[in-house]
Amino acid sequence: MSLVPIADKDTYNALVPTDDAAFSTYAANPKIAALINFVYETAFQETERADLEAVLIPDVLRVSTKIGPVPLEGEEGYSRFGFVGGNTTGGISSGWPNGHRFGDDVIDIALTAVASGAPS
Repeated sequence: MSLVPIADKDTYNALVPTDDAAFSTYAANPKIAALINFVYETAFQETERADLEAVLIPDVLRVSTKIGPVPLEGEEGYSRFGFVGGNTTGGISSGWPNGHRFGDDVIDIALTAVASGAPS
């Protein structure tokens, strides 16, 4: 899931992932947090989200042929939060963020990350 607004979405999508850092301000200052706060009267952190920037930039689907199969839902070691949940295989994140399985619900995971706030 990218947090890039519609006005910049085409430009963002036309770039290669190594250029994603040009849009890191959107990850660090997610507008979706402000929208959720407005609609649900919550107080999620809306600025200076280095945690989101670290996991959302670059936004890529990684495929590694150097490791075996990753744990899937229902299997031992699986976490839908990938490396954040301790789900790594050979030192590589087995799920999203920044590396994900095709079945990962990246929208749900990303919204959970936004709502969780920056670590203290």
